[in-house]
Amino acid sequence: MNIHLLRLFVPIAALLIFSTKSFAETIQLNEATYPKANGIWLNSDYGWLLKVNSSGLERWQITPNFCYPSKQEGQTAMSSIEYRYFERLDDKTAKFEYFPGDGHTLFTKQDSMPEQCNKTIGGSLQDTFEVFVDIFAHHYAFFEEREVNWGELTDNKRNELVKITTKQELFELLSSMIEPLGDSHTKLIATINGDKNRYQAGFKQTLPAIQSGIGEQEWLIGLIRQLQEDILDEGSVHTANERMVIGSIDNRIGYIQIFTMGGFSEDFEFGSVEWAKEEMRLLDYYLSEAIKSFKGYEAVIIDLSNNRGGFDQVARGIAAHFTDEPFEAYSVRTAWNSPPTITYTIKPSKTARFTGPVYLMTSDVTVSGGEIATMTLRNLPNVTHVGQTTRGSFSTPLAKPLPNGWYLELSNEIFASPEGAVYEGQGIHPEIPIEVFELNSPIQSHALAIQEVVNLIDSATSEVQ
Repeated sequence: MNIHLLRLFVPIAALLIFSTKSFAETIQLNEATYPKANGIWLNSDYGWLLKVNSSGLERWQITPNFCYPSKQEGQTAMSSIEYRYFERLDDKTAKFEYFPGDGHTLFTKQDSMPEQCNKTIGGSLQDTFEVFVDIFAHHYAFFEEREVNWGELTDNKRNELVKITTKQELFELLSSMIEPLGDSHTKLIATINGDKNRYQAGFKQTLPAIQSGIGEQEWLIGLIRQLQEDILDEGSVHTANERMVIGSIDNRIGYIQIFTMGGFSEDFEFGSVEWAKEEMRLLDYYLSEAIKSFKGYEAVIIDLSNNRGGFDQVARGIAAHFTDEPFEAYSVRTAWNSPPTITYTIKPSKTARFTGPVYLMTSDVTVSGGEIATMTLRNLPNVTHVGQTTRGSFSTPLAKPLPNGWYLELSNEIFASPEGAVYEGQGIHPEIPIEVFELNSPIQSHALAIQEVVNLIDSATSEVQ
């Protein structure tokens, strides 16, 4: 969440159906099968180049001006997932995948290594700076939306570069170029003299206030205790490996709070095919059991106000339980003037569904997979979006190891609603504003917000009667 295994985790893209020749066959890459994928493969949209021969697969990072080898394993989950499957679509096109049927990233076969790959790139301060700015110039998709003139900023910082003599100073310089983007899906990680340095911004108001105040752990414990003791009916509360809180209000309104898009299973290795299947099986199980218990209820509240993202397929899977008809969810592309690489359609769940009134709660904590779920659910006529504007960070972070061993992530994917709306940078505004997290009272304000939603449900119910 694109290899789409994580954001908080990393999201998996849905199955794409291609019209292909007879040799479209997915194989698992190993010592015996590497020859079937032999060659040089390029995806310029993501700046990835793969060299495959009988001894294995080698990953390179490439821009129009630079090219250098990089390791499969990296410093975050986004950079640590290895390609394990290969599917040849035609003479010149193939998919390298982390899971069978995972995604929309296509590689084109090259006759030889691109010219820039024959040049050696060092780890000097100057080289690192130039690669950094080139990656952003060619892959970052939201300079205009985030009101940053990258060319002007680069020129100004290049003038400052001549005064820099240490790696720590370079890290601070590059961090100062990320800061004005205000994008929490963009980060820089560097180990300098044995110390790990990390820069990331764009967390809006609530989380920084909590972190400098009562702290996240005390806040989350307080929110959950408040739900269990003061809001939800006694005996109705249960969780999904502590990733959801499910219960009822006055035995007439269903309540589902989802903290992460995934993390329900601990029985399989993270990132494995079995893990992905189990995540979706458990999502279906927990939501189906909840919806069965909500039979005859007036409405359901889906609370994503503290959702930190995760597995994109989970984000889409939620909506399947609240519709009786297939519907278009959103599309993804990497260039503003190009058609979508993929458009996702949601099919109704085959198990339990609730198609009565649904109230969707968000805040500026809601991010990534939480925002994907929000954008998807808003397409449904029975869903009313309430609360605060979401954070505005949708794109799966593009992992970019730098040639000096540092590590960069940035946003390169454009998520759009079926109407073409792009919410990156601005977030999704609710139909009915409600202050979910008041900074001076971040626990009690959540209870008051839920009560406001209950009042909305009561008002809508009385109008119908």
